Amino acid sequence: MTLQKSRPRILLVDDAPEQRTMLGLTLADEDYEVFHADNGKDAVELHRHNPFNLIIAK
Repeated sequence: MTLQKSRPRILLVDDAPEQRTMLGLTLADEDYEVFHADNGKDAVELHRHNPFNLIIAK
């Protein structure tokens, strides 16, 4: 049995959906698990329930 390595989780926080999408696609291509939030309040709530390895915010 092989243990599957979990992918690093990144949260992108930006109010511009096109910016989040472009960066998110690039990171996903590099095998990161990418999540999106429109604002800081949503980002805090997401992070509270599912901690991230990295948060990128504008």
